Amino acid sequence: LWGCLGEQKPPPDYYMLYPGPSTEFTGLEHGVAIGIGPFYLAPHLNRLQIVTRESNTRLKMSEAHQWAAPLKDAIYNVIAVNLAAELNTNRIYEVPSRQRRTLDYRVGIDILQLAGELGGEVRLVSRWIITSGDGKRELFSHISRIVETTGTADYEAYIEAQSRALIALSKEIADAIKAQM
Repeated sequence: LWGCLGEQKPPPDYYMLYPGPSTEFTGLEHGVAIGIGPFYLAPHLNRLQIVTRESNTRLKMSEAHQWAAPLKDAIYNVIAVNLAAELNTNRIYEVPSRQRRTLDYRVGIDILQLAGELGGEVRLVSRWIITSGDGKRELFSHISRIVETTGTADYEAYIEAQSRALIALSKEIADAIKAQM
């Protein structure tokens, strides 16, 4: 009978990216209007399992350590919250949007790499472009390479390093938008 039941695995641990210190944006809409999109996440990252690197060519997708929400949505939220804080605006919108909005700028982002080794480094490689609000004029484009150390060889430190890398990316994008204003 025991052999038929099989070995029960414990439920996975779930993680969320940390967007940084919270900023309250309430009241009337104010500030520059930013549309984020299109937004691309490399397919090997777009899964519930947390991805780490075991070598240059080998990835590990953990069944025991998973995202609590789709990673693409979590990354968008970290970038949106930090752009809002850096630019002192509460007018950050996903593009395309169900509602028609007049935008000052659009930011297209491709997340090409966001992985590393437990107890090592997390590497974020992204390509992003700032265009006019109507999307017709390219104002700035850049490839960012950001490295954060994890400190310890556990998943929590790994996720914190990923969060810091995304916050740093948000600051780079915000600085480029400020230069356009």
